[in-house]
Amino acid sequence: MATRRSLLALGLWAAANAATAKQSALLDGIYLVIDEGRDDAAWVRYRRRDEFEAVLPELLMALRFAHAEAEIDKTSASPVIVVELTSVDRERFGRITSDHVGERLAVIVDGFVVTAPIIVEPIRGGHLQFSGDFNLEEAAELARRLVAREESD
Repeated sequence: MATRRSLLALGLWAAANAATAKQSALLDGIYLVIDEGRDDAAWVRYRRRDEFEAVLPELLMALRFAHAEAEIDKTSASPVIVVELTSVDRERFGRITSDHVGERLAVIVDGFVVTAPIIVEPIRGGHLQFSGDFNLEEAAELARRLVAREESD
């Protein structure tokens, strides 16, 4: 059974309400995607879909970016957000991805899942590319907010 669930197809109205309560408590960051059958799962909704991810509510890493911008991926021709982690976070993110190869990590921003890829190999360079359910304008706005949040901290 997939970890992404359709709210409408499964009729999880009660779970959606519980997810909203747990979702608001989650900080922006990287979270481990877990089996939806676990009692300690926090359900976090995708921005534009009635689908949720079950995540372990323990923050693995806060999101801090040195740079973020939207662009069109040359291979897929889809909008993406290209980010560079701060120098402090590059090493930590490398360790996290090394520890979770073969697992999925959810990137949560503004209380919603942006992307939840399978980690195929450790990511040590500090440069990331997020694809998701957004158009280029939305990706640019999200990238702008990510950088603005860092400048205000």
